[in-house]
Amino acid sequence: VQLQGSLAFQSEMQSTAREPFNAQSHRVFGLDIQNARLASLTRRVLVLATISATIVVLKAVWQLASPQGSNYNAVALASVIGAILGLVVPGCGYYGAKKSDQNLTCCFCGCSFLGGCCNLLSILITWGAYKSASFIVDHCDPNHPDAANCTFDWEKFACSGRDETPQQCFQFLEDNLPALKHGLIIATIIIIPTILLQCLSFCWGKQLHDTIKAGDVIHIPPSQFAIRPVMAQPAGQQAGPQ
Repeated sequence: VQLQGSLAFQSEMQSTAREPFNAQSHRVFGLDIQNARLASLTRRVLVLATISATIVVLKAVWQLASPQGSNYNAVALASVIGAILGLVVPGCGYYGAKKSDQNLTCCFCGCSFLGGCCNLLSILITWGAYKSASFIVDHCDPNHPDAANCTFDWEKFACSGRDETPQQCFQFLEDNLPALKHGLIIATIIIIPTILLQCLSFCWGKQLHDTIKAGDVIHIPPSQFAIRPVMAQPAGQQAGPQ
């Protein structure tokens, strides 16, 4: 009975010794993080990296599933290569956060910033091109040009190298302008969340990178306490023969 009581007392003491460590530990994707703010920041970066990787994979699957005719092999190869390259950035964020690597987190936030800028610039340029085409359709009909507002040369810019008259080129542009607008609207709706995701990846990735660079360690392995049975002597037992 005394032996069992001694073992139970030692086990309780060791459990008590572990309680402060467990109370301060925050579990994030299998990591034990002591700092609550750092745990929240790490969780955000890991979640964003996971979402980005999921988007890349879904985009590649959609491209592979879409009919491409005779160019399917080339499109499939480009989709696979694009998916592999696209997974590099979220991979840097994921493993940079899990391994406290400032180089990987720097790559993650830097590439996210660059990607967001490129996507925003592409949307602005595409809408600018649409507005220019719309202006040409409104004011530059070859049969009824608006001389005060239009100096567009159909022979040089639109029909160059094509066996079509300026009026045929104009008609082609006018017929396809509504479809172009609808496609741009859909592309913009899709790409705006991507830009927001990249902006958040940059901001939170930069904060995590600065934290790691300052010397903070994200993941601290939990302390291990060895438990071994100790034989307790009865209270009335003599140390030895007198």
